[in-house]
Amino acid sequence: MNRKNLFFTAGALLACIGGCDDGTTGASPEIVLTATGELLPGFAYSTGLQPPDSKVQASFDLSASGTVTVEAHAVASGDEDAPALHGKPGSGTVTIAGGVAMIGTLKVDIDGLPSYDGPIPGIENVKIEIAGTQAFDPFSIGAAVPAHAAIPPTKLPPIPLPGGIPGTLVLEVAEGSFLDVGFTGTCASIDGAHATYSGDVVRSGSLVIAPSIDIEIPFVGTKSFPITPFTVDLSLGGSSVTAEAEVGAWGDPITGDAATVGKCGATTATSSSSSGTGGGGGAGSTSSSASTGSGSSSMSSTGSGNTCNDPGPEPNGSVATATTYNDNLGCFPVTSATHSGMLGGGDAADFFQFPHAIDVCAGPSKVLLQPMNILSGTRFCLLPKCATTNVPEILECEGSSTYTVVSSLEGCCSTDTDVQMHLECAAGASTLTNFVVRVDQPGFDDCASYDFTLTYTE
Repeated sequence: MNRKNLFFTAGALLACIGGCDDGTTGASPEIVLTATGELLPGFAYSTGLQPPDSKVQASFDLSASGTVTVEAHAVASGDEDAPALHGKPGSGTVTIAGGVAMIGTLKVDIDGLPSYDGPIPGIENVKIEIAGTQAFDPFSIGAAVPAHAAIPPTKLPPIPLPGGIPGTLVLEVAEGSFLDVGFTGTCASIDGAHATYSGDVVRSGSLVIAPSIDIEIPFVGTKSFPITPFTVDLSLGGSSVTAEAEVGAWGDPITGDAATVGKCGATTATSSSSSGTGGGGGAGSTSSSASTGSGSSSMSSTGSGNTCNDPGPEPNGSVATATTYNDNLGCFPVTSATHSGMLGGGDAADFFQFPHAIDVCAGPSKVLLQPMNILSGTRFCLLPKCATTNVPEILECEGSSTYTVVSSLEGCCSTDTDVQMHLECAAGASTLTNFVVRVDQPGFDDCASYDFTLTYTE
């Protein structure tokens, strides 16, 4: 149930302010611990041509660039035999900087205009900026630091259509777009002259884009062709991050949360003495990634949060590793399947698949995913994989469900409530459908058990 890994290429920078070269106690030289990684690692998104069976269609492929940076300043006091390390209050930052770019394809077949089926020049110059920062106090352990990057509603500059077609492509970033990056410290330690700071980084969010195409049609005038709005899931999981540095000089004690004396992950740690500085919140240890050497940082692919009693089977954190249940699901009579799972402890999502189901029932019956016994903030997604194509002929999210794409599969998602959809895979062909269920808790890493039932409305 591991989230898509956030692979950090992290480094620890040792910076001293005055009196660093003689190794004596002096003007509180600072140690700066920094870890930097990709903003949205492994991100890729494609809409395919939308809407189906229209004379004007467009597809969009999105990519991301940028970084997430976690930085903390600390001061070491004492000496190698009796060391102490305190975080400098207010000196920690989680910084989000980057954006999303896209390329596109246009298909036009309108009487009286040139036909076109090819790329959209100029769309590659469009970039949706994502930026935000949040300060925190190192080394507060177990306290989540939420860095929020709002992506405000914006109508981007129109892009002229290619192929001699008179008109423009309009892209609008809609309400509900944001990226949250949460950092939670799990351990801070000093072992002789070696300092370590570990924590978990988790990201969540969504990007909602509403495209439309305006075309000047002879004898008709300007006509707008809306393209199906799409929601891009930015909940790409997280991992543990560890920054390390050697202490080059010893300074006077400062007021701040104290690190553990010892090594992260070695034993159950206790707070070091604050040496009269008033530092609270010592840095107890749960687990951390292994050291990669002096002055370096690393991010492992396994979370270091609480251990959750997951009933398994594991891993099932992707479509490729989804837990398979061979329940026969249909409407004559209506059948159902109920299963359980557990999120948390560094795991991002659970995936389940039901390959023996049908897509549509005669009459008003529709497929229904019902969450039960859940912690608030738990999100459920239902993603159909049709027998003949992954793209359904009809997919309409109903009730509080919202359209999304996960791992190139279209589907519907809802938080804390039922997921219901009107689905038709291929009229006149096989109705056999593999339903994929995805469960996650964006922005949180609590141990959260849940149950769900996959069935059909009557």
